[in-house]
Amino acid sequence: MSSFAEASASPFHGAASFIKSASSTSSTPASTAQKLRVYALYKQATSGDAAGAQPWAVQVEARAKWDAHSLLRGLSSSDASARYVAEVTLQARSLSLASPACAWQPPSPSAAAELAGLGLLPPVPAPLPWIRHAADDYYLPRWRAARALAARPRAYKVVPAGAPGAVCLHLVRHGEGIHNVLAAEHVRKGGTTPPYAPENLGEYPEMVDAPLTAKGIGEAEANGLRAKTPAPTHLVTSPLRRALDTGLISFGVPRDGSFPVLAHEGAREAFFSRNLCDLRRPLAVIEKEYPFVDFSRIPPDPAGAAHVGIEGETADSILDRLYGLLDFVMEDCGERGSSCAAVATHSVALFALTNGVLHFPEGAGREQWGMFGTGELRTLWVKREGA
Repeated sequence: MSSFAEASASPFHGAASFIKSASSTSSTPASTAQKLRVYALYKQATSGDAAGAQPWAVQVEARAKWDAHSLLRGLSSSDASARYVAEVTLQARSLSLASPACAWQPPSPSAAAELAGLGLLPPVPAPLPWIRHAADDYYLPRWRAARALAARPRAYKVVPAGAPGAVCLHLVRHGEGIHNVLAAEHVRKGGTTPPYAPENLGEYPEMVDAPLTAKGIGEAEANGLRAKTPAPTHLVTSPLRRALDTGLISFGVPRDGSFPVLAHEGAREAFFSRNLCDLRRPLAVIEKEYPFVDFSRIPPDPAGAAHVGIEGETADSILDRLYGLLDFVMEDCGERGSSCAAVATHSVALFALTNGVLHFPEGAGREQWGMFGTGELRTLWVKREGA
């Protein structure tokens, strides 16, 4: 079956056409939750906010549709369109209905401008002052101090590619997520900080375990067009879906269990407060969507939890957690007899790993390992100190 990107010059209308054909030809039907997500995003993109009163409880289907649509109240048509394309892409991939490589193609500059004007591609905002301020004035000094003062049981060094006994790490940050777009819009409208605090859940419910946008999917697919040498033997990933999906797409991971995918709590985002966008959905929900992923290294949900977060962290606890993640990756590679692994995670976690955990030899250019861009993939070789 051809991908929906080939069905129309418009990603949104192409996705809608794809859904109509897939619903009648797919041997693996979408779940009710998947159908409701697609329905609600389509209605929000084409009709705006849910109108009228909530249907009676006995009107089960009508009420479920209205409730799903109502949750998106206030979401702009352009954002709903981008999310619709992203949701259809991910569902098509999960149901093996389309090739990941052709579900999104970077448009030409003129086409990109046209699509952005139609509200079919999310805008690309200029760098925001709070991002620069947070990285330069808050995080950096504390991680440097923590690295200098904290006693570590072991250290890892960055070595030349192919060095004996070294492990190759392909590190990738998740592609653009819905939360990135919503935060940028909030700041552009006059907000002084991103709306990531838990008290913003009522206004931004879609930030919880935010999915990739169409642009984010494209960023991951662009990684797949580049040769990754050597090829990784397995993927270690954050359990949050924006990182998980980026890793699966970037490394062309099949969804049949033939390529090991390990979700690890240490690969979740690192942060000093409880960010709304970093809340994890219940494991039962995630495991159903990704039955081929090993979630045994993710702590169980608290009883009755609708969303699962982590407590605020200190600079030392962030570094301890990232040391633990690197310990696991290196030991796991040793047990597998592997010399290369892929790691899909988040921006602050990657910054802590490359600037606070790894030792770069003099002149090796650690200063070049700043914050990763969305969907950015970098490769380095790592070895235990003294090994």
